[in-house]
Amino acid sequence: MSQKKTLGIWTNPVRECDNQLEVLEQTVVTWRGRLEVGRLSAKWAWVSYFHQFWAKLKYGVGVNASTVKDLLN
Repeated sequence: MSQKKTLGIWTNPVRECDNQLEVLEQTVVTWRGRLEVGRLSAKWAWVSYFHQFWAKLKYGVGVNASTVKDLLN
């Protein structure tokens, strides 16, 4: 069954969220790369973490229907 993007989240009725997990992984890679290149002070790195990275990540993780095993891999 194919996955469908609704409200910014990739899901399907069979709980296969491979596309959403790829989006989450890409979010981590992109944020980390930008943080390394930006050379922010520790204070501004934490601000970036809380207001940009975590804000984007928590929504996708909170509504993800994958099993815990899939989320940890």
